[in-house]
Amino acid sequence: MIRRTALSLVISGLMTSAYAATIDVTTLADEDGENASACSLREALKASELERAYGGCTAGKRDETDEIQLKAGEYVLTRGELVPNSSVIIRGKSSIDINQRDPVTGVYDARVPLTTIIRPTNSRALNTSVTRTSLTLQELIIDGGKALGVGRQYGGAVLAGSSLSLRRVTLRN
Repeated sequence: MIRRTALSLVISGLMTSAYAATIDVTTLADEDGENASACSLREALKASELERAYGGCTAGKRDETDEIQLKAGEYVLTRGELVPNSSVIIRGKSSIDINQRDPVTGVYDARVPLTTIIRPTNSRALNTSVTRTSLTLQELIIDGGKALGVGRQYGGAVLAGSSLSLRRVTLRN
């Protein structure tokens, strides 16, 4: 009986460790460690990289692609571009309404307008060109962004140095 219980605890521990962390962003502000009671998008990227709590964010998981969950609203990047140092999925608020029929397909789970916006000020939004990490963006809008520097510059919204996956993402301005 004791062996069976210990074995089931080990197996369940292995099964739960195989899943990546979901880090919930709780503030629209562009913070970097100064507020332990709120988790910003910038802090969530750092918590994923460090694999420990940072700012008001929970820890990322080792050797997994963490998911950063944003809420509806506008995330104005006042501290420059975001530079993920580990592979992450950044997901906006769900753009599916299970209680409505889609006007195009006529079936349930209607697509609704995107309500999560990342708006850089005087920089691009995301840059993985130096860190070479993969990045997945889902259900959000990146509004604005510009490449800064001398000479020929690329990536007004995102400068990708590895794989970049977009699912229901709008790039504008």
